[in-house]
Amino acid sequence: MNPEKLDISKVLQAQFEHLPKPVQKAILSSHIEANLQVLAKKHQLHLDQWVRLENEVMMVLLGLRTITTLAEHIEAQTHITREAAMNLSTDISVTIFDPIRQELERELENPNAKAVEVSVDEESRQKALSIARKEEGNSVDSQPLQQVQSKQQTVNSGSVAATHTPPKSLASDPYREQVS
Repeated sequence: MNPEKLDISKVLQAQFEHLPKPVQKAILSSHIEANLQVLAKKHQLHLDQWVRLENEVMMVLLGLRTITTLAEHIEAQTHITREAAMNLSTDISVTIFDPIRQELERELENPNAKAVEVSVDEESRQKALSIARKEEGNSVDSQPLQQVQSKQQTVNSGSVAATHTPPKSLASDPYREQVS
C-alpha cells in the first residue's frame, strides 16, 4: 500500500475501535488535544508541526509505534532538532502518557493506582453538586423558576422604575470617549 495514499485518520480511528473499552475510556478522558496544544506552544511548534506531532502521539497510544521511537519520529516529522525532539518526547510522557496510564489503572481497579488529584475548587464544586442532587426532591429546580417569575411580576408592575438609580454623568466616565 502506498503510504502517501494512506488516510492516517481512518487508520487511527480503526485502531482505536479495536482497543478494549477501558483503554478507550482512558484515552478519551486524558484531554490529549488540549495538552498537546500546550506542549506545542511551549516548544514553539507551528500548526503543521503540531498536527504531525499529534499523529505521532496517537500512533504510539494506539500501538502502531513504540514509545522508544517517539523522539526520532517527532524529529523526522516535525523537522526539529534531536535535542528538542527528546525534550518534547519527555514532556509528552509526563503530560500525556502518565495520566492515561494512571486513569487506566483506576479504571481496572489496580490496588496500586494513584487516586485522582482534585483541586480544592473542583472538590468544592463536586460537593455542591452532590448536595444539590440529594435535594433534588425538595423542589430545587422550581426555586429559580419562582424567583424569575417573581422578578417578572415586579418588572411588569412598574416597581422596578422606582428603585432605578440614575446613571452617573457621562462626562465623568473615564472609560467613555470624549466627543469634541
